[in-house]
Amino acid sequence: MPVFYINMLLLLDDKQHAEFGDVNHPSNAFSHWVEWAIRIPRDFKTITDAINYIHTGNTKRVIVYIGGANYNEKIKIERTMPFMTLYGAPGNMPNLTFGGTAEKYGTVDSATLIVESDCFVAANIIISICNLAPRPDGERSGAQAVALRISGDKAAFYNCKLFGF
Repeated sequence: MPVFYINMLLLLDDKQHAEFGDVNHPSNAFSHWVEWAIRIPRDFKTITDAINYIHTGNTKRVIVYIGGANYNEKIKIERTMPFMTLYGAPGNMPNLTFGGTAEKYGTVDSATLIVESDCFVAANIIISICNLAPRPDGERSGAQAVALRISGDKAAFYNCKLFGF
């Protein structure tokens, strides 16, 4: 069975992460395809803390399970962290938001979520800009903001909502 198909089974299952068992345990069938899973806010308080904890140069998928809540932070997944999955529960989707603007960060780096890695997957996630970022009116320079910037190869988004301007 191809690895992509196994990952799809993990992402499209509408039950909570606990249904998979401990994917970090070697006896779990998923451990051949999934290196480890991190749960937020149980294991880490912020998504950035969880991503910073993960080692670089992954050869297996790393799943960051994000509980339903509002996360106001700028998130960046570096090019050296392939096979990253951000997974939220379908019935209680987490909202990733940040109030960056082009005036402060430049348009390219104003994004709430910046993904530079290959083989990225997001499922059941809302990615938006915060209400602090003003809607561009044509008169003010640098007011625009970006919800998502992705530059890696082979990315997939399932049941995600993107809000930006």
